[in-house]
Amino acid sequence: MAFVGGSLTNRGGQNMIEPAAYGAAVLFGPNTQNFQDVVDDLLERGGARVVADGPSLATRLVELLDDPTTAAALGEAARRLVLSRQGATETTLGILNELLPEDIRLETGSTEADRTADAA
Repeated sequence: MAFVGGSLTNRGGQNMIEPAAYGAAVLFGPNTQNFQDVVDDLLERGGARVVADGPSLATRLVELLDDPTTAAALGEAARRLVLSRQGATETTLGILNELLPEDIRLETGSTEADRTADAA
């Protein structure tokens, strides 16, 4: 489990992609406007939970510690979201490579997205 610091204050939350990539159940407060797209996606895919304040954070942590199956499911959903977004650079380079004249195109191998899809 990971709590995203700064999200219970007006400062705004820290990066929640890193704990999600490690498969942690992600918890954060209501002040996440600086990462709103990621927050929306994590919540939509079931990879995170919002807590209102310190006491509700403590309650949620105890609930997840008492229910490791739910904690693991949250973490797995978070990790899958991150994996689904990997490979943007390689995809873009592949598209750009196709626009080049054939004699100067780069040789391409499998991309990270291909390897991730093959592993799934």
